Amino acid sequence: MFCSPNFIEIEGFHTSLQNFHASLKPRANLDSEVMTLYLKTFNLEQLYNKKKPKKFAFSVFMGSQLAMDPDLFDHKNCEREFRRACENNHISKSDLNKHWAVVVVNLLHKQFNVFDSVKNATDVNLLNKATTNVISNIKKVASKESSFHFDLDSFERVTLDHPKQLTHYNCGFYAILFLENFDGVVMKHFDESCIPNLRKLIVADLIKHPNNTLDPADQLKMLLKL
Repeated sequence: MFCSPNFIEIEGFHTSLQNFHASLKPRANLDSEVMTLYLKTFNLEQLYNKKKPKKFAFSVFMGSQLAMDPDLFDHKNCEREFRRACENNHISKSDLNKHWAVVVVNLLHKQFNVFDSVKNATDVNLLNKATTNVISNIKKVASKESSFHFDLDSFERVTLDHPKQLTHYNCGFYAILFLENFDGVVMKHFDESCIPNLRKLIVADLIKHPNNTLDPADQLKMLLKL
C-alpha cells in the first residue's frame, strides 16, 4: 500500500503534499486536515494577540462531535478540550456534508452567533439543524465544567449580517474569514474576490509557520524520489 509522506506537521497534526494541494488549488473544497492545521495556527496566534476580544477555535473533531444529534452526543468526548478553552471566548465550527459553518459562543454579549455562507434554502435548513445541535451540545459540555461560570441556557441565538458565498466550493474559506473578521459585535465586510489570495496566504503561512516541524523542501525531494 502506498503511503504518502507528511508535507506539513504542526503540533502533531499533519497533511500530505497531495492533500495540501488538493485543498488549496483554485475552486477546491477545504478539507478537514488543512482546516485543522489552520485552526492550530489561529489559536497559536491568539495566544500572543493583544487585541480584544480574545478568540479560541475548537478543533475539527470537537466541531463534528458538537454537530451530532443531541440524543447520540457524549459530552465526555469534548470535556478535555472545553476545559482548556474555559478562559477564552469560544468559537466552534461544524462540518456537514463537506460544508463549513461557524458558531460563536459570544461571552461578551451572552449570545450564540451563527455564521453560514450558503444561500440555498435546502442547505440552510440542513445547516440550521447542525448548528442547533452544536448549541444544544455545547450547553451540555459547559454544564459539566465547574470552572466555567456562564449560564449558556440564558444566551440568545442571534444571527448577524454576514457575507454569503456566490459559489458552491468556498465555504471553508468563508468560515476562516468569519473567524478572522468577527470582533464580537459586527462582522467586517469581505467578499469572494479576496479568496484566491487567501488560498495563497494559507499555503505560505502553513509552510513557513515556526511550529511546522517538517522542512517542505526536504519533503518535496522525498516525494520526487518515490
